Amino acid sequence: MAVTMLNINLSFTDFWEGHDPLNNIITNSLRYALNCDVTITSPSEADVCFVTVYGHSFNHVLTNFRQKTILWLGENIRPNTMTDGFSISFDFHSYGGKNFRLPLWFSEIDWFGTGLGVVDLDLAFTKLVEPHSGSLDLLDREFCITIFNNPEGTRLEALRILQGIDKVTCYGRPFGNWFPTHETYQDKLARMSGYIFNLCPENSLYPGYYTEKCIHAKLAGSIPIYMADHYVRHDFNPKSFLNLNDHLSLDHFSHFIRSLMSSKDSLEEYIKQPLLYRMPSLDLFYDFLRLSIYSILSTR
Repeated sequence: MAVTMLNINLSFTDFWEGHDPLNNIITNSLRYALNCDVTITSPSEADVCFVTVYGHSFNHVLTNFRQKTILWLGENIRPNTMTDGFSISFDFHSYGGKNFRLPLWFSEIDWFGTGLGVVDLDLAFTKLVEPHSGSLDLLDREFCITIFNNPEGTRLEALRILQGIDKVTCYGRPFGNWFPTHETYQDKLARMSGYIFNLCPENSLYPGYYTEKCIHAKLAGSIPIYMADHYVRHDFNPKSFLNLNDHLSLDHFSHFIRSLMSSKDSLEEYIKQPLLYRMPSLDLFYDFLRLSIYSILSTR
């Protein structure tokens, strides 16, 4: 007897520009975890609604379809302030088993070979887990590059400090030369690859809120100048990047950078260190999807 494959009707509301409902880490993981087909439809017709916060319709979906909605957060927002249902976010807290922590940097890996992210699954181990090998040509590199749109205060102060040491190449709307990185991050990585440092602090701090910034810098072969709380070492090897929060002041950080620039061996050690301790896995995410999806479907 032929077995009928489960089909799940999904809706996606207020996701980012360029988001493909049929090809993303949620849909692809769901197909794999539940061995199902997926149809994209409206929230009213969907079996399960996924919402995020890059538009103006998510509150309507959360209010009217709360029981079948899963909140996806790629921003520094606590999920329990928006829903008492299932959520996928940066937070370490499980909120009673309803929240799964899937940092945004996981999406930088092309898990399913569908052209997503910035690094193929087969190359992720070599690029992010294994120590860098080979020559580093530091003498041919420029000092520092930064790429951002949000002129957050600490970011601007760190930029000022670095500009007092050497030239910093700047891209973004504050500098009048923004280029659309969401279409292809390969252009971004190519621009970053000729520099020793990449200034890439987060816009805000919270335990677990670690985005794609260090991933991009390490893939480009530069040293990330990051800013995060001390729990960042749960995700990233602290010997592979510089954390502004490890310094008492930006003046102290300035002295540290000047000292580091005088030691080729120290610079090379930061570049050689892998960002990740081990190859990440989506297995626990698959378990969460099974739990949340079957729980929602059982209430229909």
